[in-house]
Amino acid sequence: MSAPAWIKIYVTDWCPFCKALIRYLHNRGIYNYSLCDIEEDYRCAEELLALTGTPGVPVTYVCNYRISGFDQLELDRVFGPGRF
Repeated sequence: MSAPAWIKIYVTDWCPFCKALIRYLHNRGIYNYSLCDIEEDYRCAEELLALTGTPGVPVTYVCNYRISGFDQLELDRVFGPGRF
């Protein structure tokens, strides 16, 4: 299964919702994404603050569409069957 053209996820290493989101993607065969750890790379933190105004994670961008948090209903809608 291929992934959408562009998936970027802002995370931290200790965040349980970030880990749940990554498990969710892997369970759907989606491995083609970019992780941006806001604690490991200050540019990621600055980017996330500029985009959302808050350092809360996870935040997922699929192309220019934002999903804040681990919202399984929204993820199912975006990554559901026939969506990509």
